[in-house]
Amino acid sequence: AKQKSALLSSSSKSSKDGNNEKQFLRFDLQKAPTTRFVRIQLSKAKIPLVLNQVKVMGFAPKEDKLDQAKLPISPYKLLTCMFTKQADFVLVSLLNEYSEKNGLPDDLKFISELNQTVLTSNAHLTKYEYGSLSLMARYSMLIKFNKTVETIMPLVDMNAPKGYSSMAQNIRNSRSLILWAMKKQMWDRGLRDTMSKSRTNPSISLDQIGARKLFENRKTDHKGRISLFGQLYQQTKDKNVDNMWKIPPNQRAFVVAYVGFHTADAGGPYRDALDKICKEVESPALPLFMKSPNNKNKLGENRHAVVPRPSSKQPHHLGMFQFLGRLMGMAIRSRNLLPLNFTSVVWKPIINDHVGASDIEAIDKMCFKTFDKIKSIEKAKPSPELFDKQMEGIFFEISGSDGKKVELCRDGANKQLSWANRNEYMKLLLNFRINEFDVQVKAIRKGLAEVVPLQFTSLFTWKEIMIQVCGRGMTRGDCDLLERMTNYSGHQKTDQCIKNFWKMMRDVFNDEQRSQFIAFVWGRSRLPTSASDFSQRFYITGHSRSAGNPDGWFPIAHTCGFSIELPKYTTLDVMVKKITWAMQNCGSVDADGGISSGTRVEDNTLSDDEIDSFFE
Repeated sequence: AKQKSALLSSSSKSSKDGNNEKQFLRFDLQKAPTTRFVRIQLSKAKIPLVLNQVKVMGFAPKEDKLDQAKLPISPYKLLTCMFTKQADFVLVSLLNEYSEKNGLPDDLKFISELNQTVLTSNAHLTKYEYGSLSLMARYSMLIKFNKTVETIMPLVDMNAPKGYSSMAQNIRNSRSLILWAMKKQMWDRGLRDTMSKSRTNPSISLDQIGARKLFENRKTDHKGRISLFGQLYQQTKDKNVDNMWKIPPNQRAFVVAYVGFHTADAGGPYRDALDKICKEVESPALPLFMKSPNNKNKLGENRHAVVPRPSSKQPHHLGMFQFLGRLMGMAIRSRNLLPLNFTSVVWKPIINDHVGASDIEAIDKMCFKTFDKIKSIEKAKPSPELFDKQMEGIFFEISGSDGKKVELCRDGANKQLSWANRNEYMKLLLNFRINEFDVQVKAIRKGLAEVVPLQFTSLFTWKEIMIQVCGRGMTRGDCDLLERMTNYSGHQKTDQCIKNFWKMMRDVFNDEQRSQFIAFVWGRSRLPTSASDFSQRFYITGHSRSAGNPDGWFPIAHTCGFSIELPKYTTLDVMVKKITWAMQNCGSVDADGGISSGTRVEDNTLSDDEIDSFFE
């Protein structure tokens, strides 16, 4: 049955349409047939559009005839047909933007305060001419859904594997419809309730010179003993997890003493150490991660990303992956973000989400080359003999992300791909790619679960959990947040020097240089995600010694105080050259305290099982 009357028009441009919409929204299912499938169309569409199929349930006698012009459909089913998944995403993003500034709304008056440009021009919202009543009803439904999720969350095991709890799976499938303000409210409450009442806060001695030798000698720290990551791992792995890592926001889990350096850790060396540790994690100095195939081949997406190294699955490797998970949990709790370049193949399993073919192609554009070739040949409907001839030399053996040969089945190296087994080949190939990093990611998730309540991480999308751990990087847009969090001393906001500074940050520096500048002045390369997450404001102060010749001096950074002594450079060009040189050549935290003592690791020799290096 097709509903063709103006009853289904969602346009509210005329009072007639508005009344029809109200009338329609009041219909119930009392006179509906027992079961009927209905195709719904919008009458004003130039080309008839079938939006969805709706199953209408009721209890009327089967012999009752249905008047198609007055087909009763519930408001819920109407709205579900009218609003596509993409339209819902737009509505949720607009409400997220509103809630970030004003909190969760108590009524529907907020709709008039949303970004009207998006509401009236977004392709997903304008395609079907939604009326104001439909919009209000859909928002009312979304808010009610969110409040229902909050109510039932304590009763649902969100960590239940797929197939064990339909309620948990349905909530996970709807994670993109849960408002960020609602997630954050539950998340912050969960973090507070599980925060440790007592803290360890040990002093950790780190030998930078010894760790640097790994890079100079192109050696890999397989057992985590020489790198900064390894030194921290060895000194903290046996400490009480709750007291060590479950720390309050804007606090430090430990105090850093750089061996042989003049450091007094008031926050700068701590942030600097975490930043350097993240660089090690993504480098061949540790056996944990490697460049993604797209990164190595400079193809497709994620050309700067890293993925877990599939061959690193020995107990000592998994112990280090688990420790990385603890560091990630600490970053979430303390809001000291970690500059890690992981993709959805890591983040999705952490939140109990499914890794799909698109996630794999995002790290390896060429991985499904044979898969696509089979599909293409199938469309031509060749004879089995011709197909087998075209697939000569292709066996049930492929190269993994690390380039090593992997058999898809027993004796796969000798099993020829043929027309008869092509579906088996494609199934095994897809299954291998999707699960290639399972062992490593499970270890990371195990470490994360020791520090934060995973019950709530399943509410996040993979991008949201990534932002919780890593932030958003340092884009041009982030300069607006940094400027709002900046104070001046010895400079005025209206000074030409300050105007040049913000022009440099926005228009001259790229994202990498902006991150490098933040690391130079704060010891960390990622900004907090919001103003409320800043532990301190950024200070731009005068440079008293440069008064007579400002262009002859370099800036001085104070990472503990998140500040920079900035000479009053006469031109933008001079400023860019001086600051660029300083942040590229003055990366060490030094000269602000007494010499720190501690054990040096540079002379430690590698054992026989650590002679293999992952450096190219």
